[in-house]
Amino acid sequence: MAAGALGGINGADMPLTILSINLMGSQVVLSVTVATPILLVLIIGKVFYGEHVSGRAWAGCVLGAISVAVLACTGKH
Repeated sequence: MAAGALGGINGADMPLTILSINLMGSQVVLSVTVATPILLVLIIGKVFYGEHVSGRAWAGCVLGAISVAVLACTGKH
């Protein structure tokens, strides 16, 4: 039953992705899709599991977030 419920939620992925591409452009949607899991894993690991995160990891994530923001600001409007 859980798989069926998840299937319903996951079924919305493609229409939302297509809508997002139409609104923001593929370069923005792809960048957000790639960067979001990396940022979330870093933050969740630090906050909930108390993992040590190096300065290089934080710097990389900050640069990634800045690059996604720049793409979003210069993307298709």
